[in-house]
Amino acid sequence: MTLPSSVRPFDSNTMIVVAGNERAKFLRAANSEVEVLAFISSKEEEQPGRDHQNSVTGAGDVRSTSSNDNRDDLTRAELHRKINEDLLRRFRHDEFESIVLCDAQQNMNELKAALHTDLQARIKGEVPKNLSHMDELDIATLAREAM
Repeated sequence: MTLPSSVRPFDSNTMIVVAGNERAKFLRAANSEVEVLAFISSKEEEQPGRDHQNSVTGAGDVRSTSSNDNRDDLTRAELHRKINEDLLRRFRHDEFESIVLCDAQQNMNELKAALHTDLQARIKGEVPKNLSHMDELDIATLAREAM
């Protein structure tokens, strides 16, 4: 897809990473062209009995507990690991020169920390918002403004 003429073209091949809590989308922008390259998910297959467990308290009472307590953090960490692996592979194949990260502000530092130092050095912009439900052209426009 082509960026509108009101948006300044990208100077180099740029990978736009749009991360959410469980999924990420990779867009590549070059000049005025933007294409969706990949989707990554960290969502685990649900296993019977995994979400609901019982525990015995010190008083002998049985309580229901949920294994979802830390699942969001684990899912996000797994997603960040997968983003790093995919970006590193693409970088080694010269698919991009710069990176723009788009993730919720509270998750941005975790995402950057999960990236290899070669990738961190390529970060040219950040959009501290969850853009995972936005249109690709709108994402590319925000990414260009962040550079």
